[in-house]
Amino acid sequence: MATDGCSSHCKKLDDCPAVKWPTELVSKWLETYHQSKWIKFLIDELKLDGTRLLSLRRDDLMAALSSGYEEEDLDSLMDCVRSFRMEQLCNPNALQWRYLSNLLGHQKSNEEAERKKQLRNACSPQSTKLSGEASRDGSNASCSLTMSESTISEPSSLDSRLYNSTCEKSFGWPIDVNSISDGEKSLDATPGEANSCKQAVEEYPDHMTIIEELEKDNNDLFIARVSHWVTPNMFFLATPRWDMEIRQMETSLTKYSHRLARFKGAVHSGTPCCVQCQKTGLWLRGLVVKPVPEEEALQVECVDHGYVVNSLSEDLRKLPGKMSERPPLTLRCKLENGVYHCTDEDWIRKLRALDFVVAAKIVNKRSDKYVVNLFYEKTKKPLFN
Repeated sequence: MATDGCSSHCKKLDDCPAVKWPTELVSKWLETYHQSKWIKFLIDELKLDGTRLLSLRRDDLMAALSSGYEEEDLDSLMDCVRSFRMEQLCNPNALQWRYLSNLLGHQKSNEEAERKKQLRNACSPQSTKLSGEASRDGSNASCSLTMSESTISEPSSLDSRLYNSTCEKSFGWPIDVNSISDGEKSLDATPGEANSCKQAVEEYPDHMTIIEELEKDNNDLFIARVSHWVTPNMFFLATPRWDMEIRQMETSLTKYSHRLARFKGAVHSGTPCCVQCQKTGLWLRGLVVKPVPEEEALQVECVDHGYVVNSLSEDLRKLPGKMSERPPLTLRCKLENGVYHCTDEDWIRKLRALDFVVAAKIVNKRSDKYVVNLFYEKTKKPLFN
């Protein structure tokens, strides 16, 4: 996204609630959420302002289908709108944080580009030619990364609350990873450490998956925690047993992270990896989703949690043993008719009142998601009538 004039937009966002945004700021919001394809329809044609953005419904977009947009585009935009409403309720300054992060990344990219330019100018003609060839080779790779630090995609305050309460409360994170490593060097493990690491990371694939456990129990309802919430069309459930499995696995990964091998060369989409969450210090199982060229980074999905982070390829590690073959330890879900049950405000209020612990029932599976209904843990009454 373009960051010209970003500081002035940040000030406008700080001074102006979203409901009062002019069309210009709504356009910037679409860019921030990677929905620029909608600018032509929503901004140029409908002149959408902040008030209409916050009240936007899927039915309002049906006319876009005749203008070249697809159903998938509509779903993607509405998920962003719902997520934004939650942000406005829980953390109104989150969007300003996004602008500031993009501005900082833009400045760092400019500084890095200037530094490279100076290095090229200082090279001999032969060195310059080699540098150009290397640059062309790098452009054919899936992603070339040079930024100096990882950037985590800003989660909603609900996501942040759940992640902190799970990890920091249980293990006292964040930890000082440098205290168990030697800078950028990968150390050779002692025989005892190697055996402990191998045992810690290879015992997990022998266990059942979460869905196998639920099928074996043969219960209609099961108790679960909403580990990550995006929209009614996308959230993640973890059962008590598998929640503990995730914590134990990530504790082992973090303890032995300095022993994990780095990737050599380009890291492609679909590659299993180990990624560090900068907020907690924990190392998590990940899957590379796609390159993020504007940040010179890779988007990585934390498969046992559901959210995504952006990381440099050199900051990723290879997963040890057979850990990369094990399925996610949470269920990716959508609520049956959940979009129509209640407003986003009701979702936040009810889940927070229940400390995000619910009873759930699997209805069926659609694509990569399980369609579920949610109930009160104690009374087993439907959470939303």
